[in-house]
Amino acid sequence: MFDGKPGQFLPATPAEPDWRTFTPGRGGLRKLAWVLRHLHEILPNHTYDHSRIERDVRCGTAGCAYGVCRIIWPKQFKASGFPQAKADRNFLKGAYDRFFHETAYEKPVSAVTESDVADAIDAYLARTEDALQAEQRR
Repeated sequence: MFDGKPGQFLPATPAEPDWRTFTPGRGGLRKLAWVLRHLHEILPNHTYDHSRIERDVRCGTAGCAYGVCRIIWPKQFKASGFPQAKADRNFLKGAYDRFFHETAYEKPVSAVTESDVADAIDAYLARTEDALQAEQRR
């Protein structure tokens, strides 16, 4: 649970992954999907609302998965710079367009929920896991 300061949280419970520590690549995406599914427990005062992005026109400022990344992993997702480059560097190339950009979903951006993003991440990880394992065996 969030204790009020970006990057500072109460200790983990045995049933949850160590989402407090950032993991690059696929591991980070897994953690983000878990966080998005438990967002109201972790950040009870956070409002996930994509329509705020449409009004504010500042990615990562409020109401989106990238904004959640900035709260829970502030060192990796600093406020300055380009969100696309940070997402692609911290997770994987193409992550921003695949999971965070408004065109990633077949509905208005204001209708995208945290569950939609978590589902997209989980589907991508499941779809690519077999190919990744086959490549690692080579």
